[in-house]
Amino acid sequence: MKPKFFLPLAVLLFASACFGQFYILDSHSIDIVVGNDGMANVRERYFLVFQNEQQLADFIQTKDTIGVSIEGWREYDPRIYPRIGGESEITVNGISFTDSAQGPDFLEFTYSLQKPLAEKKSETSTAIDFALNTGQFSGFVDGSLWVIPDGTSIIIHLPRGVQIQKPVKPDATIEENTVTWAGYVFGNELELNYTLFKQIASFDLGGFITSLLQSDLFLIGLGAIAIAGLAVFAKRKAISEKIEGYIVANSELGDKEE
Repeated sequence: MKPKFFLPLAVLLFASACFGQFYILDSHSIDIVVGNDGMANVRERYFLVFQNEQQLADFIQTKDTIGVSIEGWREYDPRIYPRIGGESEITVNGISFTDSAQGPDFLEFTYSLQKPLAEKKSETSTAIDFALNTGQFSGFVDGSLWVIPDGTSIIIHLPRGVQIQKPVKPDATIEENTVTWAGYVFGNELELNYTLFKQIASFDLGGFITSLLQSDLFLIGLGAIAIAGLAVFAKRKAISEKIEGYIVANSELGDKEE
């Protein structure tokens, strides 16, 4: 009986010794928000389970020591590092730890990609076709397959109003503009194509009138109209006499012809 009891304990202690800590990495989520230009911001969360309060306190102290150093976190635990894009091609916006009494504790990385997550393939006057830049997912290559491990989820939030082209590979859950891969998932291809429709600019008459009234050109034009009006008013008598003379002259001409 004793060997059966000590074997799982030995495995647990060995795993803990390998990584230098005793918490359990329960699950891992990656949320990616893609902009209209194909660039993306990433929020990556590592959900951790601690066995006691002391281990939690030690981890919080470690977090304060390592800070926002990607290399420091990888050295501390080789399982914890940004999975999207290359480490030299991301901008780290923050690394934080949330100790939540109402849910699992998690370590969160937020970073921006310096290269597009989705590349423009074609463009017309009304739409742009994008395709996923698979090079940004090189961390999920296992031999000749794309593999999303068990416990890992990748959620891609595309711009609103896009049309996702099927099929998406590997199979994913699609809800409006959101694509989700929840591991364990694997496939020979990683493919996500979508169409972004351009917005047609609407004419704002009220705004146009407001900007026109506030422009220097409007004031100059108004001044020119006022000057022309004053000139006409000043010469109204002479103009009136010329009009009357023209009418009389043409009336006399008509009488002679008759």
